[in-house]
Amino acid sequence: MKIPKNDGMGYCYDIQTVDSVSDSLNNAKYIDKYNDEIDIKKINILGYVAKALRKKYERKEGVGKELLKNVISISDDYSAIKDSENIILLNDVGYYLYLNKEYVAAKHVLRKVEKLSPDRLVMYVNLADVLWELNERVEALRYYQIYVNEMSKQGKELRIPKYVYSRIK
Repeated sequence: MKIPKNDGMGYCYDIQTVDSVSDSLNNAKYIDKYNDEIDIKKINILGYVAKALRKKYERKEGVGKELLKNVISISDDYSAIKDSENIILLNDVGYYLYLNKEYVAAKHVLRKVEKLSPDRLVMYVNLADVLWELNERVEALRYYQIYVNEMSKQGKELRIPKYVYSRIK
């Protein structure tokens, strides 16, 4: 993965190739525009995490314990920041953890999204899917029902996945 020169927040990175987000977290040197070293926690790395998880899913590689540990750590750090971009990215991280069959980690991240932004509709279906896979069906059904009700109120019934209806019947 190439780390970009500009992340849109005024920070510049040294260009280097890393094999995974885990490597980038451990090895990359982040430099701000004044060439002072800054703490990695100040860099919004959630986007890179979501992309790495998506690629792991697409390549059917599996996440791996080290990357999973870093993903949880990063999501915990960023869950304290009530920023709409962070909420979207946290949700994406939870979704890609789900796709990678890392259900417990996905639940952990999506619960953080729920606390930060309980009005985020896609979180309800994502969390319901995770709970379903964890065999927590009663709670999953409650989240599916919230999702269906809210989508219906907004006139978006056609956007509700068909499997959701089959699960709540």
